[in-house]
Amino acid sequence: MSRDAGSLAMQTKRDESTESAQLLQEELRSLERRAQSARKNQGKAWSRNTATQKSGLPKQTVSGWFSTSRPRIPKSSDELWRLVITYSTWANENPQRGFWNNLWEEARNSAAKTKPSSLGQKISERVNPFDLDIHRSIDSGASKLGLPSLPIYIQRPHDNELKDIVAAAAEGSSRIAVLVGESSTGKTRACWESIQRLPNDWSLWHPINPTPPEALTRGLENGIPPKTVLWLNETQLYLDTPASESGERVAAGLRELLRDSDSSPVLILGTVWPDHWDELTRSPHRRSNDRHPQARSLLSDHSISVPSSFSASALKFLKARMGSDPRLADSYAQAEGGQARVTQFLAGAPAQMERYRNAPDAFKAIVDAAIDLRRLGKSPMLPSQLLCDMAALTMERDVFSGLPDDWFQEGIAYALAQCKGASGPLARVRPLPDVPLPTEPTYRLSDYIEQVGRTARATLSPPPSFAVIILRHIKNAEELKSIASSLHDRGRNFYAAQLYLRASELGDYESAHNLARILEFAGDRTGAAKIIEACYLSGDPKGSEFLAYYLYRSGEEEKAEALCLEEFDNGNYKPWIRLEEAYELAENIAGYEQLEGRILSRKFPEIIAVVKSANFNETRRDAIRSAAKRLDSSEAEVEILFDEELEAATPRLELIVRALETKTHHLRESLEKLKKFHREWSTSENTQKAKAAMEEIAELQRNGDYAGAKRLTIQGLNAGIVGIEKLGQIFSEQGEGDLGESIERQGIDWAGNAASPWGLQEVRSACESAIGQ
Repeated sequence: MSRDAGSLAMQTKRDESTESAQLLQEELRSLERRAQSARKNQGKAWSRNTATQKSGLPKQTVSGWFSTSRPRIPKSSDELWRLVITYSTWANENPQRGFWNNLWEEARNSAAKTKPSSLGQKISERVNPFDLDIHRSIDSGASKLGLPSLPIYIQRPHDNELKDIVAAAAEGSSRIAVLVGESSTGKTRACWESIQRLPNDWSLWHPINPTPPEALTRGLENGIPPKTVLWLNETQLYLDTPASESGERVAAGLRELLRDSDSSPVLILGTVWPDHWDELTRSPHRRSNDRHPQARSLLSDHSISVPSSFSASALKFLKARMGSDPRLADSYAQAEGGQARVTQFLAGAPAQMERYRNAPDAFKAIVDAAIDLRRLGKSPMLPSQLLCDMAALTMERDVFSGLPDDWFQEGIAYALAQCKGASGPLARVRPLPDVPLPTEPTYRLSDYIEQVGRTARATLSPPPSFAVIILRHIKNAEELKSIASSLHDRGRNFYAAQLYLRASELGDYESAHNLARILEFAGDRTGAAKIIEACYLSGDPKGSEFLAYYLYRSGEEEKAEALCLEEFDNGNYKPWIRLEEAYELAENIAGYEQLEGRILSRKFPEIIAVVKSANFNETRRDAIRSAAKRLDSSEAEVEILFDEELEAATPRLELIVRALETKTHHLRESLEKLKKFHREWSTSENTQKAKAAMEEIAELQRNGDYAGAKRLTIQGLNAGIVGIEKLGQIFSEQGEGDLGESIERQGIDWAGNAASPWGLQEVRSACESAIGQ
């Protein structure tokens, strides 16, 4: 069967599965609407969250059943029945268990037909290790001797840890292991050697297309069959998605996979550098949201440390085997005691650095462009035309103008040339057999060059027109978000806003919310409201919650409050909770209390004072007098209506209580995160770099060298370790408070100067100009 025919057949099966799940969902939605209608007629509050809580089911589980794009099927008919009973009780109906069991059985059976029996390639089919990002080794004459492409493997202590985990998987238990170590320390090779012990009926899957998190998300949704190795080399690509929740969704899916008995056993193998591990597993900064709770739970207690050098005992074993392989002999010759960096030498790291440092300017610019793209958030896959245009930006104008027409082809050939048999600074990406071919040649940067280059180029500014090139070449919302987040961290707010706008136009709600926050801080509250209103109208689940906030902030108080009241009547209290922030910023606490009264009762807002009062009877009398005066009615008439409304308001009061409990719970969680952050913050490598930079900047300020302080601050900004507020503070200390505030709010340009005032109109215009609209 051809690839196209096979894809079509699989899609047809997926469509059938989706139709069955959607039929089940339609019945659930119909029952939900009847329950909602009945609750409203009874004057009681309704919300899906309330039903979920009452049925004792996890919120995320139920939300998956109602997904508009790919509804999930309940894991058991008992789970489904718990929600059905809750809704049916509200709707005063007697549900038939057999009817719902049949719906669930049909959906489950249809999904089972579409679930692949295997994924990726069978391990017994001789998977090419170099397709899995294992480094090619130096040659040292091994090819002439007819030796295998990989040198003899030297066991080290971490291999024993990994061996036990793989053995447990082979015996039927799902397992995960993530190897943590610097570049070219042998992490991926260790994983490769470990899976050779698995039985032949195991498969290996390396999800990478169209992006690693998207590929893995699709696989998790379609189902991971038992006896599958998930090969997550560079695990951060799957779990660390700046300004996006996709990495957290992947982490949650992997956690669920590990405890899913229908998929057991599976083996998840990952590799990651120490700084990425730190980013994924430590608690957040006190001013930051917790971006990785799911990833932290997934990875905690599942790391295996891989040392950068060989121990004396490992060197002794290497020496005993080097007579059979000249590559091992060369690596032993360069070793120096316990600090021997054998794996780096075998991977050609010194030769790669020599090739990079000695490259002609035009050729070096290609590798520099690749380094800059990676350090600023681009995924490892670097398309040819993007790399070409970015390299042109990196070069001096006079150097670029004097280049021949085929400069890029020659430069790529130079960067691809093997270094003593190992790969060059760049490597051509060749997809696995079950992955669609890219539309243009695609390259990947040597991770050793990347690690060294990130440090060497950290303080450099992104080149001018960087955002223009990104907008022209990248059409993936996840990558746009990642780069936008990186630019925002570096104070380039205007350019980050353009990338977020483009990602939001591609249908990504998270990018729209990020853009709205930047616009609001830059002073364009109306623009922020427009962005979120578009999300709300297009079905964003968080649209109403944030629209109420931004409407109020943009001066449309009545519209914000009307939306809040409408959503509250539908059982959604989140806009009301979010709106409190807007009232507090406007220092309008009295207005918020009045809104709280109208939420509880449109007819008698005075009820809120009664239910809050410690002296119920006295406050009730005062409230009745106030209402009678406001309505120009007798107190006797109002008293009857007041008590009736007080009883009818009970469900709304229950919803208010749940809202406040939710808010209190979030505050407690934030407090715990803050405590944990204080315990862990001092050990972060970036924290140490930031502290050192801030101390040096402070010393320059004390000496009156504000020009030097600004220069060092901008370098820290470029490296992402100093905040834009520090630059604003320096200007303020010099008596330029307005300029300092403008810099904090609107950021700087590529050269480090204060950006001109901008808002949504300017962002949209720049974005449209870049992509040729």
